[in-house]
Amino acid sequence: MAMVIVCARVGMGEALRDLMPVGPGTVAAPKGAGPATSLFLDLLCCVPAMLILLRRVMDETYVLRWTWSFVIMGVLGTWAMASRWWAADQFAAMVASADLAAGFVLIWSGRSWFGVMGG
Repeated sequence: MAMVIVCARVGMGEALRDLMPVGPGTVAAPKGAGPATSLFLDLLCCVPAMLILLRRVMDETYVLRWTWSFVIMGVLGTWAMASRWWAADQFAAMVASADLAAGFVLIWSGRSWFGVMGG
């Protein structure tokens, strides 16, 4: 599932705002994926992490592995989320920080899952 989400994110062109408004008497061009699609895919990136945390709750023998890289990713993700309060374009900062945080969550869940699979 994670690979499908990553492939969808890579293959998707995304625009935050419509650059060319429709003029009177013209037909609107088809629109590509926008910020709603991006945020939906960001939420889908969190599903593997939720499954890992659910497994931890259900199985007491399952151990979550933590490294310093996870702390660094957490600090950078928090900083990116907080940057929307001082950014010139707060909407673009919110969407970009959600993309970054979802990427970090996906990296954490992939590392946690493959850490278990590898031994």
